Amino acid sequence: MFLYEVFSAGKIILHVKAEEKDEVFDELVTHLAGIGHASRKDEFLKVIRDRENIISTGFKDGIAIPHGRIDDLDGVIGVLGISDKGIEYGSLDNNPARIIFMFLSSKSKQDEHLTLLKRISKISDNAEFRKDILLAKTPESANKILKEYEIRLC
Repeated sequence: MFLYEVFSAGKIILHVKAEEKDEVFDELVTHLAGIGHASRKDEFLKVIRDRENIISTGFKDGIAIPHGRIDDLDGVIGVLGISDKGIEYGSLDNNPARIIFMFLSSKSKQDEHLTLLKRISKISDNAEFRKDILLAKTPESANKILKEYEIRLC
């Protein structure tokens, strides 16, 4: 399971409009629901919010990884949001989130879930990746950047 597959060009939103954490959850889940999961939008939002209530998924350097596990989901689905201004997120370093990797996985796919978290963490630690992905002009170029760095770093 590769990040560039989970976050394919059709699952990347540049110029996220949301300015607050709950708004970004709604924007990203709405996008995800619109590509084959419309009937599960409320369920997806609840899983993401419930996980977030345990502890913030906002880390450092503008990275947030809202994620959750859900029954009877086929594999792993995700959406990557890029914010121009940043989102007040309650991150560990108190900085706004600009790169938001949101994903959901089946409860039976624990290994894939942990692999994605590990890959996101590894790639996100790279300052050049963060700079390049924020400068992406199209979802396709963002996906290409993600793929290039993932192949090199992971």
